[in-house]
Amino acid sequence: MTRFLASVLLAILFFLPGPASSSEGGDGIDRAKAALASNPGDAGLRRELGIAYYRAGNDFWAVKVLSGLVEENAADCATRAWLGLALLRRAFPEQALASVDADAARACEGPDLMRVLMVRAMALAALGRDADTDAALRQAASSKAGYDGDVKALPGLKRRLAPDSVPDVAWSVEIGGGYTSNARMGSATDSASEDDGGAPMTSVDARVRLSPDTGTIVRPVLEIQPRLNLFLMGPASKFGFFDFTGQVGLLFRNVLPRMFVGYRPEWLVLTHGFKADDSPVLYTAAHRGEFEVEILPSLMVFGGVGHRTFAEMVKTRIEADIGLGGSVRPVGNLTALWAVAGRYYDARHEAWSQVGMSVSGAFVMRLERDWMARVSASMSFDYYPWSAATITGDPFGSTANRFDLLVRTGGQLWGPSMSGARIGVSYDFSIRDSTAAAYSFTDHRLLLRLKVTGSADFRRPASVSGDNGASGGIDWGQEGSGLDERVRDMLRQDEQVQRSSSCAN
Repeated sequence: MTRFLASVLLAILFFLPGPASSSEGGDGIDRAKAALASNPGDAGLRRELGIAYYRAGNDFWAVKVLSGLVEENAADCATRAWLGLALLRRAFPEQALASVDADAARACEGPDLMRVLMVRAMALAALGRDADTDAALRQAASSKAGYDGDVKALPGLKRRLAPDSVPDVAWSVEIGGGYTSNARMGSATDSASEDDGGAPMTSVDARVRLSPDTGTIVRPVLEIQPRLNLFLMGPASKFGFFDFTGQVGLLFRNVLPRMFVGYRPEWLVLTHGFKADDSPVLYTAAHRGEFEVEILPSLMVFGGVGHRTFAEMVKTRIEADIGLGGSVRPVGNLTALWAVAGRYYDARHEAWSQVGMSVSGAFVMRLERDWMARVSASMSFDYYPWSAATITGDPFGSTANRFDLLVRTGGQLWGPSMSGARIGVSYDFSIRDSTAAAYSFTDHRLLLRLKVTGSADFRRPASVSGDNGASGGIDWGQEGSGLDERVRDMLRQDEQVQRSSSCAN
């Protein structure tokens, strides 16, 4: 009797066409129906019909056909995945999650298990269950095998569903070349000079961050960040520097809220010497403890304390800083980032002690054809409360305590991504107004830039060809831009500017 009713239902399905959203989808439905007409009891052909409805955009009939199969065979994991996708597209995340629930996942194996876990992650993300989404994605990544298309799509799906997740390894390398009207603006020595030092320049800025998933709430972090700035002609060449820094520490929790605590060493070498010495000179060495607390995707607290030694010993200091940053997306393709930070430096010679504050903001916009645009501005205030000239000394050539105001504005335009690489151009204008007139400057900087970014996880399922009868695999959607910027990235860019006014003066 059950088989008879199933045959009747299939006959009804066969004769009711269900509208298709495209000729390609309609053709797929016709082919599936023709095959099913000669063998109405074939579960694989019925699944093909449900998938054809899904591909044609007819999610109502896709759900109707696929749910019937799951009711008859609860262990049909291949059908469960497609049913979950159809329910999600119909905006029924609760029902989609039920179709790929934990009990169903435990009954699955092989590449169908990975696919069910990926659909489960999509349903959990639609319900706002971030911790469970992260767990499902990690389980999918730990699968022994997956269909080739699913394995290739998993990293992009992870970036889309869990943009705040931490990959096992991430890297970026940026190479720039162009012209600066004032190399002294980026000088690590904060020198007072009438020579503005305009010159062609080149820069290399790299970052590699390892944070392997341990399967617990604690992950180790190792980060290496070398940076090189060279000015290629004339007196400006003496302002070149190589900065080597990084972090080692622990990250607590894979999802927000989470906290990082660590140690940051830093060594800065003046590549063309210092004062009378023309050979490379270690100008600063620092040792800092740092923390970051990501409270929400749009809110972060950060800070640090440490000791910095200078070749000019009077500048050697204890330093402490703390700040707050965040982001907001007022419209779909526009992200706004902001940060406010305060600092205090207690130098060996009180004239170089200072208190300061910085305010930074940036707008990042995704344009048509994968182009990206960025505009930014930052403002730094630095006050040296014991720096005015006295009978015994005049460190800055001023009878008033030194006060600096540094303003920087700029824009960037990046071309489409080519396997993680983008070519861009940037322009920055900077001006520092100081009560110590010899320390004031303006700078125009134009650079052509190449940036390569990427990330990867150490665990990767083995790829299996085929798709269990579902030809063409699943379109998992767009994975998002490879140039999304976060608060910490904006702060790191501003750190290069602040080197002249707060990091090394």
